[in-house]
Amino acid sequence: MKEARIELKIKNNILYTEIMKRASTVRQFCLMYGFRDGHVGELLGLRMSPRTHNGWRKISVRLAKSLGMLIEDLFPASLYALEKTEVSIEVSVEELSIDRYPALMLESPEDQLIRKEMVAGMDELVSILTPQERSVIHDQYGINEDRTPMSQGEIAEKLDLTRSRIQQVEARGMRKLRTRAQVKEWRKRYL
Repeated sequence: MKEARIELKIKNNILYTEIMKRASTVRQFCLMYGFRDGHVGELLGLRMSPRTHNGWRKISVRLAKSLGMLIEDLFPASLYALEKTEVSIEVSVEELSIDRYPALMLESPEDQLIRKEMVAGMDELVSILTPQERSVIHDQYGINEDRTPMSQGEIAEKLDLTRSRIQQVEARGMRKLRTRAQVKEWRKRYL
């Protein structure tokens, strides 16, 4: 068995691009226009046909009207006629190099937005930590510059502390983060 798996999923990029012109996420679009995000997701992922045996699905017609497009342009027949929409291959780490597969480093616009939102949320969340706790948690979970998690031994060496002290600092920081997350969740529910 090889160490890595590459998965390719074919999606309706025409529909996705039109949705992204109107909202920052598919979920936000669905909330704005009154669609069920699961149904839109199935159309995006080609898991549901936009047609039924006797015509177009209601959701397909509504999407086309909401997006101001011809239904045939939004849902090309050739795209939904694909037999396989997901393919995966297994590769060894040696075979996996950016030189050979540069597409592996590309992020979709949605992934970039999600990552930016997560980083902003993480920065806000870790702002309550001491500099030492922040450094340990950033390094431990790969939130550092090169996004590579470090072992406790590497962090201990970097900060000139013992591994047990690193464990204590991480535990204290994580307790603070859990408490803050619980308070935020409680506050959101209350409001």
